[in-house]
Amino acid sequence: MIDMIEDLIQENEEFIGDTVLEGIGRSSPFFCNGKVIGKPFNLQQLVDKYSKDAIPDTLGIYHLFYHDQLIYIGMSKSIRKRLMQHLGDDDMPFNNVLWFCSDQLKKNATIADVLEVEYRMIKYFKPVLNGTGANCR
Repeated sequence: MIDMIEDLIQENEEFIGDTVLEGIGRSSPFFCNGKVIGKPFNLQQLVDKYSKDAIPDTLGIYHLFYHDQLIYIGMSKSIRKRLMQHLGDDDMPFNNVLWFCSDQLKKNATIADVLEVEYRMIKYFKPVLNGTGANCR
């Protein structure tokens, strides 16, 4: 699992770009096996500054954080639509996010490919809101 994450995921800030995230709240870097795989950032601030169009409308995996703690890993055919749903959900206590588009995970990735990566990430990181049976396929 660790090798897969290191090989497949670029730092999230490279995907979005530091200039886009300027002035957006950030939490501590998120590590896997001692390597940074991203720096979670405040989703609400990003949407307020740039609109929801700053979020990719593509297949991928997202990580939700409450401050520096990873609390949930999910996947969606549209990261944008799903994250906007989470923003409107008062029962989902998160403030920061990372996302990984399917092409970052594997060229021409299918839904099955992305589900497999999501499953492995949930098993490896064990986010508190992905409890046993919750979203683990």
